[in-house]
Amino acid sequence: FDPRKATIKLVKNNFSVQSPFSFSGIKTAALNYINIHKQKNETFDEVSLTSSVQKFIIDDVVNKVKYWLKEKECNIVCLGGGVSANKYLRDELSKIKLDKLILPNLKYTGDQATMIAFYGMLLINSKNLY
Repeated sequence: FDPRKATIKLVKNNFSVQSPFSFSGIKTAALNYINIHKQKNETFDEVSLTSSVQKFIIDDVVNKVKYWLKEKECNIVCLGGGVSANKYLRDELSKIKLDKLILPNLKYTGDQATMIAFYGMLLINSKNLY
């Protein structure tokens, strides 16, 4: 990810607090961008495309977080799950004036599938199968 290469405008950024945290439109736009270039036998900068998608999504999430912090008069953000490992998201959230930003240590942000597999291994090794 290189935010300096996030130069492709795939969709209009119509920020709306009413819209859910769904990004199917940006995913469709990215797929269309790829398919159009393939049909024309044109190359494109993959880093620029993926950086543009990532930046759009994270900027949208951060704008919604800012809105809801103000709306609910809250000043604490807690981030969890695999997405909490994203450096750009962490950096953008850290720019918001907050009383507290709770971010897990990176070693605890792994893919959930890994955690489920590890738990399965523990169950098998303990012979405590359900």
